Amino acid sequence: MSDVIKNAAKRMTMEQLNFIMSEFGVTKDEISSWNEEKWEEVYDALCDIELAEITPDGEESPRCKLATELVTLFGNEIAVDEDVYDEDEFENDLKD
Repeated sequence: MSDVIKNAAKRMTMEQLNFIMSEFGVTKDEISSWNEEKWEEVYDALCDIELAEITPDGEESPRCKLATELVTLFGNEIAVDEDVYDEDEFENDLKD
């Protein structure tokens, strides 16, 4: 994988960036120096947060919602890069 996640990270909102800084105890300067391997580690950690924060009844905590937004941002970019992104399938998933 090229710098897909790193490039997607450039489109994070300020709220998402602040979440990353808070969650991982880093500064904006540190984040800007992360390489693709570090971004992959962060992506995996965000996936773990997303799963851990969903309640048994399917409710998402604010922490879960931000992790989910970021997982979606990065995951969609990975899917496009790997040519497995299907916009019609994505739209159908949103309707479910």
